[in-house]
Amino acid sequence: PQERSVIRLQPIRDISGTDILRGNFFSSCTLKVSGMSTESYKRFDGRVFLVRYYENETRCIEDLRSANLVDTLRAMPELTPDILAAFRRLNGAPENEDALTMIDRGTLAFAFIIAGQGPRAFGMPEMFAPSQYLRHHGVIERSSIMITDGRYSGVTKGACVGHMVPEVFEGGGIGTLMSGDLLWMRLDQRRIDLIDREAFLSGLIEPLPGAPFHERQALLQRRQAA
Repeated sequence: PQERSVIRLQPIRDISGTDILRGNFFSSCTLKVSGMSTESYKRFDGRVFLVRYYENETRCIEDLRSANLVDTLRAMPELTPDILAAFRRLNGAPENEDALTMIDRGTLAFAFIIAGQGPRAFGMPEMFAPSQYLRHHGVIERSSIMITDGRYSGVTKGACVGHMVPEVFEGGGIGTLMSGDLLWMRLDQRRIDLIDREAFLSGLIEPLPGAPFHERQALLQRRQAA
């Protein structure tokens, strides 16, 4: 029967198992669509995410293993009142909605960036552990994405973006990102873009011309050498 077939006459759904995405701060990356439900795929299309940046997998796992992850995110110094207000306007949340409620309702979403995991820097290890730990935080997992210059396996679930190139070791734009940056995911256009913070605060979503290589040159060089 068709429902048990490996090769089917009709596809299970009208979106592919993987998508190649482009962006203004990197050349290409892979989104593992097969690990996402159709509902979550549609929900993530057009979303803006606040970056939570990790320079290695170990630091990310420390955060994700903690039962206090929500409190850690809520206490981010980059989560300023004006940023919270901009997210409320964007997602139609009440003006007085606090950060905890915004995280719980998905009004505030995060992009967990795990850098320095590419093939030249670290042998491109599998990022299964961080993605699995994120799944334990159901509320956050439903609204957030994970991005890395490492790789994922076939068992990964959730919104996981990997194989981002160029990797940090080669001077890739992922190495210029910082916690508090803002990313705009447009799955219908197969793009993830770094957007202008000041424009976002004024209610606009405007992609930057590219990665801030000049402004953050010293930061990128330090990460390349790490």
